[in-house]
Amino acid sequence: MDLQERLKALIDHAEFTPTELERKTGIDRMRWSNIKRRHVHAGAPEIKAVGKLGRSMLIGS
Repeated sequence: MDLQERLKALIDHAEFTPTELERKTGIDRMRWSNIKRRHVHAGAPEIKAVGKLGRSMLIGS
């Protein structure tokens, strides 16, 4: 499983919509949508944002 697949799996597992991701991270919803569809590769900002969201989800569970 490559990094893009892992990132998508985390996003899917959290069941966040691109709009929710935009609200939580400040990164445009279309960018999240394109990442989920694998039209573009996630960069460092998206990876860091998901990492922060992942930590907050684990702490909140």
